[in-house]
Amino acid sequence: MWVKRRRCGRFCRKLKGTLLRGAVWMGGFLCSDALAEEAAALEEDWLVPLSKLPEYEANIDHARILDDWGERSLARGKQVYQRVCQSCHGDSETLGSLPQTLRFSEGEFQRGSDPHSMYTVVTRGWRMMPPQSQLSPIEKYDVIHYIREVFMKSNESLGVAELSESYLSSLPQGTSLGPASKKNEPWKDLDYGSFLINTYELGDAAGSNGRETEAYPNIVYKGIATRLDDGNGGVAAGRTFSVFDQDTLRLAGAWSGLGFIDWRGIQFDGQHHSHPRIVGELLYDLPDGPGWAHPETQSFEDGRLLGLDGRHYGPLPRDWGRYLGLYQHGERVVLSYRVGDAKILESSRIVGNRSRPTLVRVLNVERSTHDLFLRVARVGTTVRATSGAGRLRERDGFLVLEVRADETPLDFELYLGAGAANEQAVRDVPENLTPLTKGGPSRWPQRLAAPVETGVEGGPFLVDEIVRPLANPWGSELRMTGLDFLDDGRAAVVCTWDGEVWKVEGIQEKSTDAKWRRIASG
Repeated sequence: MWVKRRRCGRFCRKLKGTLLRGAVWMGGFLCSDALAEEAAALEEDWLVPLSKLPEYEANIDHARILDDWGERSLARGKQVYQRVCQSCHGDSETLGSLPQTLRFSEGEFQRGSDPHSMYTVVTRGWRMMPPQSQLSPIEKYDVIHYIREVFMKSNESLGVAELSESYLSSLPQGTSLGPASKKNEPWKDLDYGSFLINTYELGDAAGSNGRETEAYPNIVYKGIATRLDDGNGGVAAGRTFSVFDQDTLRLAGAWSGLGFIDWRGIQFDGQHHSHPRIVGELLYDLPDGPGWAHPETQSFEDGRLLGLDGRHYGPLPRDWGRYLGLYQHGERVVLSYRVGDAKILESSRIVGNRSRPTLVRVLNVERSTHDLFLRVARVGTTVRATSGAGRLRERDGFLVLEVRADETPLDFELYLGAGAANEQAVRDVPENLTPLTKGGPSRWPQRLAAPVETGVEGGPFLVDEIVRPLANPWGSELRMTGLDFLDDGRAAVVCTWDGEVWKVEGIQEKSTDAKWRRIASG
């Protein structure tokens, strides 16, 4: 993390070597015109100077890699394109997410369209095109091969030339193919904590309910996935999970098995237009739709926005229900939401055999002025309830629990699936979740020290580098996405691509090290 400070100690950002363009208000002062001029000059040049490239780039045998192009490299290039390029550049049928980006089948290449010119842009970046330093040289040429064969050659006016001997001999000479491609999957090893908010697709491992064959899969767009079994490593290292839908206020499903999700998606493996799917055996699920009936009409009819794809999107109307947030006490997660005027706390746990656990829904319902109806499970699911939990009836293919207004406030537990445990496992007194909302022991008391490398004096501005503590207990790569400063300027708060928030203390002028503390995740 870089900061550029005046001698008074206030801050202006410099990220990845590219200055913010124009007059930018940061930390209480206006950046000078000199910064704007420097930024404008940088914009017209490569984003990564030659001096900052890895040493191996100077010894790449470009001709040898190009001469090895074939069906295998084309297939590899397709995978890279779909993962890295497609979102911005689109394809032959779909526009990319940025209107000004080049469509390879029809646009003009500003820095040259031959393979080596394209390689240079991918390696060093130019204007809005960031360098793709995570790709090996072979991967870069693989995706260039795919772009040429699939997009550029479909347009005869582009005049894509074949690779001649004279062209290959004109390329920079070298003896190396660069480092081998690495299957680096740090997102699988990161300790996210006991929950992770994301979009999830539910389904069995069998192909009949798989991603490719399911016409209308059960997708939880705003899902809070929680680990239910004990152990270290957070949700990614768990074996049993549940997921709650913030939009519909339904417990959408639970599953068990080796693994958590398949880690597909822009946040994880970089794939665009994709989302993760659960891994393991689906123990329980509810299809998309309201988890509670409308408190006034007692209807489950979904009146949310209907998309062109036939799916409903967005949260329930405010007079129906609203997700309010969650509490964390140790590794336990307690959800808070409202149905009508009744506030509800909910948490899940498991009992019974580890290989075939029973899911337990714990619900604390406060006073309600209306009778409430909870969609519990599909008909055929084994369900047990604590005494006094209300009346369980079949309705439109589902088991629905009626909670009468005159019986609220009411605490109860529902035991779902895998035989719904035995009578001895069902508690006589339902759990009271309120104590878990009062705060618990500090989850991450560690303060990790990392040096502050002070810049050289000699001008109105200098650059300090605040080193990230990459050697941390949670396996975080600290891929930072935003930062802000506390009012006194002595601490910063930064968030990461992986859903973490860190507080960084000791960044004031003349500091020699900083203290990093993880304060949120998930």
